[in-house]
Amino acid sequence: MKSKAALFLMGLFAVLCIMCVQPSVRAAETELPTVKVAMSDDQSIIIERILYEGLRRSGYQMVSQVTGMRTAIADVNYGDAAILSMQTDGWESDTLIKIPVVISHVEFTVYTRNGETYEISTWGDMAGLRVGYRLQNAFVANNVWRTDASKLIEVNSYEELWATLLNDEADVVILPCAERYEHRFPPGVKRLSVIERQACYTYVNSNYRHLVAPLTEAYQAMVADGMMEMIQKSEKHAADKQIILHISSYNAQVEWEHNQIEAIREKLEADLGVEYRSIDLNSNELHSQASFNTIVSNLIRADYVARYPDLIITSGIASLEFVLSNYYLLFPNVPVVFFGVQGF
Repeated sequence: MKSKAALFLMGLFAVLCIMCVQPSVRAAETELPTVKVAMSDDQSIIIERILYEGLRRSGYQMVSQVTGMRTAIADVNYGDAAILSMQTDGWESDTLIKIPVVISHVEFTVYTRNGETYEISTWGDMAGLRVGYRLQNAFVANNVWRTDASKLIEVNSYEELWATLLNDEADVVILPCAERYEHRFPPGVKRLSVIERQACYTYVNSNYRHLVAPLTEAYQAMVADGMMEMIQKSEKHAADKQIILHISSYNAQVEWEHNQIEAIREKLEADLGVEYRSIDLNSNELHSQASFNTIVSNLIRADYVARYPDLIITSGIASLEFVLSNYYLLFPNVPVVFFGVQGF
């Protein structure tokens, strides 16, 4: 297996040689008081990185609680979390206090099947159509319910959403998408139009109002020194080492896979001086969990919110499919090299 790994690494070396040395937001070196942040599971890790850096500058460390959007809002409303990571404007109340600095813009985008010719530029243009959307998205749900659509289709995942289109169960679907990025959609689906663009803010539970002033100041400083835009573009400060994340489809306890991983690690770390990390999607520990995709996603969010990878390597079809399915959420703008895929 070492010979096969060596052949792969020859090609990989060429990719790495043309990669730019880019920054990394450094993790706090000292223990800081903890703040719990409610994150929506359809928000890119970019928003998490903005919160991480803002809280770090404010003297806090972040613990993420990733759920559906409605649950995240409820968690902050009831004080189960201190901060709602991001929401559109207009959520201020006696319970929620807005940090008055825009951290992102979200475009609400309509998708349909190839060959369809709908003209949709407003929410009202979807009247009479069958409209699909993700169940937990509060802003989309509130607007779709006012459209006089002939049928509203609420689903829990992106996969189900695309399936409603491809199976002719919906005429259009609508998804929020952070500026500069685009959801990956399957063959047979096309991006139709953007019907609204909204500025987004962070909200703080009023019981934690002491966070408002330092977090506002931190965000303003991040705008002024360019860090906010840098994170939004998935750029990074110069790091001591580049990070390569290898996501394997196989069980690393099996000898041939273990030998392959170690051969790649040895070559990359010795010859290129990078930091090599690996995740095994077929480990017994992961498959004992109730929700495999959620567990792996949360592991990546926790490990790479501060120092995110410069390159992703996938081996086998399962790891490639995982990366492609979660690229918008977890790996925005990170190049991907894959091998071990038959009949691609």
